[in-house]
Amino acid sequence: MSGAIQNFGAHLIAMPKGCPYEASSVILQGGILPKQLPQDTLGQIQNISNIQHSYAMLTGMLPSLHTKGDLDRIVGVTSGITNTKKAWNEIPSTDLEHFFSSEKYVIVGFKKAESMKVNRGDSLILGSTDQSFTVLAVLSSMENQDDLTLFVPLSVAQKWFRQQGYISSVSVTLRDLSLVESTITEIESIEDVQVITMDELLQMVLEYIQMLQWLIVGILLIAIFTSFIQIVNTMTISVTDQMKEIVVLKAFGATNYQMGVWVLLQSITIGIVGISLGVVLSYICVPLYEYSVQSFIPMIQEGPIFLFSLYDIFMAAFITLLVTVVACFYPMYLTMKESPAKAFAGKSL
Repeated sequence: MSGAIQNFGAHLIAMPKGCPYEASSVILQGGILPKQLPQDTLGQIQNISNIQHSYAMLTGMLPSLHTKGDLDRIVGVTSGITNTKKAWNEIPSTDLEHFFSSEKYVIVGFKKAESMKVNRGDSLILGSTDQSFTVLAVLSSMENQDDLTLFVPLSVAQKWFRQQGYISSVSVTLRDLSLVESTITEIESIEDVQVITMDELLQMVLEYIQMLQWLIVGILLIAIFTSFIQIVNTMTISVTDQMKEIVVLKAFGATNYQMGVWVLLQSITIGIVGISLGVVLSYICVPLYEYSVQSFIPMIQEGPIFLFSLYDIFMAAFITLLVTVVACFYPMYLTMKESPAKAFAGKSL
């Protein structure tokens, strides 16, 4: 995630005022902001003395005409992008002039080109008007969402999304980083503009991930508590059903320690069976889950969502066995308090 943000190619991002978490999500994963900036915002930002390079973009999604049920991430850009993103510097200047001066060409991200099986010079049908475009270039890998993006001139994206005269954001690089605070103040003096730095963007993403982690911890605690109650209930029913056998064994000399060990072994057996089933089902179901998630979330990062390690399996097994041991204390108490004399007297049997 940090690498994806650092490869974004900008020091600051100016975008419409609103929820910063939503804005960061759109920047990193794609999507459409509910509010846009006037296109002349780009010119106002370019007039600030500490701005070195800048470009405007309009992001959005369109149903893919090549993969049924998929969405294409479309980004309309202005010519300033060539000064900020390394991969664009590899494209010949004459090709870039053709790209920005006409509406016939598309530049395809590295992984998007692989999935669509296209190369330079191929034709693509894109957009809401089913227009034919020529692939001008395939970008080298950027290790971020640019790899999954179709780039078109800003004017083309504005037509497709019916946002003539509007942009999603302006990305800028600075001449002097020591003046970043004053530059942010100048940019935010423009009406309805907020500024996000790369450090702030990374921090917001990390905070969001931390919130998700605590949510997952809460779900796990609920699952552990529910499992604990279920094991206690199962063992209590089992001990109650076998109370006659327990009393007979104690009448023939079985000690409370032996009966406690017997209950403990039953509980541990349940735990071992549960661990085995959990590991097997995880390895079977997780790939199916990942496949289903990737099929209906179009801009999800490639690669596995879940990563298993021996440490994770060991900790899960340890916690499971600990819960099963603690859960058998009450059933053990029931076996120890049962007296053969009272049972044979008819009070328990």
